[in-house]
Amino acid sequence: MDVIDNFEFGCGKYNRGLFGGAARLIGLSDDNISIVGETTTKYGKYFSYCLASTTSSTGHLTFGEDCGASSLVSFTPLSKVPQSSQFYGIKIVGISIGGNRLSIASTVFSSGGAVIDSGTVIAQLPPTAYIALRTAFRKAMANYMTAPALAFLDTCYEFSKRAPSWSR
Repeated sequence: MDVIDNFEFGCGKYNRGLFGGAARLIGLSDDNISIVGETTTKYGKYFSYCLASTTSSTGHLTFGEDCGASSLVSFTPLSKVPQSSQFYGIKIVGISIGGNRLSIASTVFSSGGAVIDSGTVIAQLPPTAYIALRTAFRKAMANYMTAPALAFLDTCYEFSKRAPSWSR
């Protein structure tokens, strides 16, 4: 176990938002008050995290450049978003579903990339890119029943049931 001297920890009491006041957020920004900023002396500004894909699997949050990751792990370098020290970004060069690259005009991503926000699972894309992604995703999910939309989340599925053959 590691000890981080003078570590400051804070809690939110009145959290609000689309998901009913959910808390459980951890700040991974480059800001001094984030966990990355507070552990910089010990680990540099290196971290890796992976969210669990199911409730029976585990994710991880690892700090330090030499995190002992498997050689099968791929890393994506993050860039800084010039307007804010709170966000990281990545350059998007394309989107693939099931190994098939979507035909989206390269101008859609010419602005330089996307913001990565570890505090949300929502992905927002330019409309042209989103429509192409949604269309391909819906096609790949044809064996599952759709669920009602939730606010602006319009691509929802019922994973506990398979769609009857007549609805495909």
